[in-house]
Amino acid sequence: VGRMRSTGHPQAWQLIDEMVSTICRLCKGESTRPFKNVKSRLMEFLTMTPKSDSEAAASHLQIFMSSCAPAALVMLYLSPLTGNKECADESIRQFISLSQNVLPKPMHSQCAPILLEFCKLLGRVAHDDPLYSLCRSSLGSMVEYIDIGRGSKNSDSIKAMIAVQEIFPFVSQLATRLSYDLVSGMELPMSGRPLLTDVRDFTAFLLPLRTAIMEQVGLGGLISMPFNEGGYNLPCYGEEVKFLHGIFVDLMGKMEQCLLKMEGCLAVKEKGDSTNLHLGWCQYLAILKELNSISKLYQGAEEQFWTKLRLRKVSVCYL
Repeated sequence: VGRMRSTGHPQAWQLIDEMVSTICRLCKGESTRPFKNVKSRLMEFLTMTPKSDSEAAASHLQIFMSSCAPAALVMLYLSPLTGNKECADESIRQFISLSQNVLPKPMHSQCAPILLEFCKLLGRVAHDDPLYSLCRSSLGSMVEYIDIGRGSKNSDSIKAMIAVQEIFPFVSQLATRLSYDLVSGMELPMSGRPLLTDVRDFTAFLLPLRTAIMEQVGLGGLISMPFNEGGYNLPCYGEEVKFLHGIFVDLMGKMEQCLLKMEGCLAVKEKGDSTNLHLGWCQYLAILKELNSISKLYQGAEEQFWTKLRLRKVSVCYL
């Protein structure tokens, strides 16, 4: 009550406090309040978000974080009690839907820290969880509206700030998924792998990471590998620079195998057999585009990229 009296958003605080309280009761097995109370409180809170004042919207949405509502919803999602997981799943999906479809796009940046928190909490359980994947994809769709930097809060921008180090795990996860799916896609032509959503999310998260590294390198030129941190002004991104190069090497190797396999399939196709066409081929060009962008960061990598593609000219031209 003291908190509600001292804030400029008493109704918003009350709604979220009631929602969190209801969640705690549900997790204890107390069914005195129905599941719909959680969703209705969340809906009311989100519809109250100011839509024409970014600073007011940021202050309003901060209540959601300050009250530990994301942690409460994830706790409900992980609860073994009947109906709890479904209630949390619907509520988090409702938050994502409303934040994307109701709030103006410039305000999406204010929702990004909340989605990042959902990702962190759900990611502790499993990266292949459907709700985690949705939160990650939704965050990826908002990246263009977010300030990505070294985590400094000394900015006059009304955009939310997310550190590069918080974005990089998503690049790593998606690169691992793409690496696996490129291989499985060769073995199972009709699997449709790699998936469009994974490629799209990889592209979304890679852009701010690559941009941040390029800004840090500045006029220092291309990065040589093995990486020597002493030779570059990269006080924060040393690990990311090394790991991103590893991602490039791994995915480039997988793509080389895929393009070689593709040439064999195309040779069979010329004989009139269309059964060897792979659904995942449509993602190859997008992946190659991202690998080319990474290659521009490292000495010799771009030349290596084009040399390998020239060797696979038949499949590249088909794409």
